[in-house]
Amino acid sequence: MLGSPILEVVIGIVFIYLLFSLLSTIVNELIAASFRLRAKNLKNAIRRMLDGNQDASKLSEDFL
Repeated sequence: MLGSPILEVVIGIVFIYLLFSLLSTIVNELIAASFRLRAKNLKNAIRRMLDGNQDASKLSEDFL
């Protein structure tokens, strides 16, 4: 088709790589959505940023 078998193989490999990366992204998003990982990670990150090393601080609870 393009006249160069090497170019066709490279295009095929790139296409397969992009297809697998899209598939793995979709699976990752389905798992994260089903376990609600984004909400848990965001809440933990906010607590770490606002409270720091202080366990008695209620700043993150007031913020949330």
